[in-house]
Amino acid sequence: MSWDDLTLPLAELTRLKQLSARLGGRNRRVTTSRYGPNRWKDCQYLFHGPSGTDKLLAAQLVAGDLGLTVSQISCTTLVERYIGETEKNLDQVFERAGQHGWVLFFDEADALFGKRTGVSASRSRYANQEVSYLLGRAEQYRGIVILSTQCRPRFRARLTGRFKEILEFS
Repeated sequence: MSWDDLTLPLAELTRLKQLSARLGGRNRRVTTSRYGPNRWKDCQYLFHGPSGTDKLLAAQLVAGDLGLTVSQISCTTLVERYIGETEKNLDQVFERAGQHGWVLFFDEADALFGKRTGVSASRSRYANQEVSYLLGRAEQYRGIVILSTQCRPRFRARLTGRFKEILEFS
């Protein structure tokens, strides 16, 4: 696949190509002390838009430009019913990805960010901790992390600021 296969409005396609170019520049400067082994640290992105809007393809094209591999993780398979289990699953994903240097593409992140219905107040508190835990692990990860949702989550400003960039796919 190539950039020509991506069906995005021109403005969003331009932003995505600029993102890829910035990351490529970071990759070329890897030998400088500023980046070193942390060249991909603080590279968390949010792609949001309806289903079928090429969010995964966009991630694959960016990764391809950098010579990296995308690992697609469905968040619906990570979320567990019991408290603490989701965090254990996330730890396993980040541990394995760190060994391989993958670009992590968390698909269907709505499973974590979506409104929790039918849960008690105490369970809701733990659900919010799962989101914070994921974003914290993403910040520690020495790789690129892309979260994909079908609609833009209603984050508090503090959480929105944890993303390097938020791109809308339509």
